[in-house]
Parts: sequence; structure tokens; C-alpha cells
Amino acid sequence: NIGELKAGVEGQLSQRLQLWGNVAQQIGDNGYSDTQGMLGLKYSF
Repeated sequence: NIGELKAGVEGQLSQRLQLWGNVAQQIGDNGYSDTQGMLGLKYSF
């Protein structure tokens, strides 16, 4: 069994630039634990 909690943010910095990020924490049986993070950037031209 594994439980997960995930939180993130997303924003448009300008008409062409977007930024996002999130963090996730998993906790499970037998002492299992995992933490992940992700950042993203998108530029449209």
C-alpha cells in the first residue's frame, strides 16, 4: 500500500513564457518513502 501527496504551482510570466513546478511525497508499507520534484518552462515563439 502506498499513499501520495502532491502539490504544485503553475504561472504565466508573460504572453510567451510559462513556468510550473510540483513536489510529490509517497509513503508506504515497510518503511517505503519517495520524494519527487519537477520544474518546467515553456517559451512559445
